[in-house]
Amino acid sequence: MFNRSKPYEHSYSKEYQDFVFKVEDKYPDDPNAALKYIRENASRQTYITYLLRLTQNELNSESANPHWKQPTYQFSAGELEFMLRGFFDAVDHLKNDLPAGVFEYISNRSEDFLLKCLKITYEKNDNSQSGDL
Repeated sequence: MFNRSKPYEHSYSKEYQDFVFKVEDKYPDDPNAALKYIRENASRQTYITYLLRLTQNELNSESANPHWKQPTYQFSAGELEFMLRGFFDAVDHLKNDLPAGVFEYISNRSEDFLLKCLKITYEKNDNSQSGDL
């Protein structure tokens, strides 16, 4: 009676998985060559999905180390703003009726990072609101 269809997940589509499997089979030891091939021969959605997955996997490996052994990354405010603009646009275009927990999952994965960025921005601009975060 309340059969809700599962939302589309590009990374689980047969088209995406078949394409990526073939590319990774072609370049098993060269993720940069695989990434370049995908960028030049796949849809933009497939490329960005693969780039996100590849980057996340690499960061996941690094985050398995103790905190003091993890590398620190430095990004400009402009680089962060561009990334957050893309993230905002993706979240803004999600449907409201996604399965339970989708927005909670996104929030749980991003809130600490976003609040940290906001707090640093407030502190750099000498804005007293940073204490409220």
